[in-house]
Amino acid sequence: MRVGFLERALKPARKVAQASGEMNQRRADAEEEARRKALNDYYDQKTIEFYLRNPRMLALELAAEREKAEFLKSRGLEPEPSRIPKQFHRGLKGYQPKAAKTTTD
Repeated sequence: MRVGFLERALKPARKVAQASGEMNQRRADAEEEARRKALNDYYDQKTIEFYLRNPRMLALELAAEREKAEFLKSRGLEPEPSRIPKQFHRGLKGYQPKAAKTTTD
């Protein structure tokens, strides 16, 4: 009888500990996801700045991607998505930087 009482007394404590552990894991996952998104945005911006400073490198990378896509197509495979931002696919003349949003009150 004593053992049953102790088991019932300890059972909810285990559930609470598991629930808080799951909450901590979800919080850590959300924080990691936010960090990953922020770093992706940072690297995307750095890539754009790099291409604007080095148009020749942009042309070389575009040519390399096209060559790889054509090779995959010739083998009957789907080409990989481009890592170069879409606004650069027509060259630097086609690049239109996004205007910074400002609000006036």
